[in-house]
Amino acid sequence: MTKVNVKTIDFKKLEKAFTEMDNEKGEAGLSILEEMKFQKKTLSKMREDIENSSLIAEYSNYKRSNPVIAGYNAMINNYSKLVKQAIELLPNENQTEVNVDDLLNEEY
Repeated sequence: MTKVNVKTIDFKKLEKAFTEMDNEKGEAGLSILEEMKFQKKTLSKMREDIENSSLIAEYSNYKRSNPVIAGYNAMINNYSKLVKQAIELLPNENQTEVNVDDLLNEEY
């Protein structure tokens, strides 16, 4: 199975699957999808900040790990949980038909 990464989910395919469900699980899936989109944007910005700055933040009297890294790690874990929740909401027949590999962008 392909590794799920913040950039790999095809939101259009997932949105289509949830819209076609037309039930409470589909609505819940669409809500999760909206949060996933927000987190993806935020994670991309955080990653850019991390790449453009030092891993160590320097303060007047001390140095410590850049706080953006801890936030990024927490959010990437939450994002992964949302992906799992979204996949689990898909109907059983779609879980084999629309599995994680089908939801991934081919170009990544």
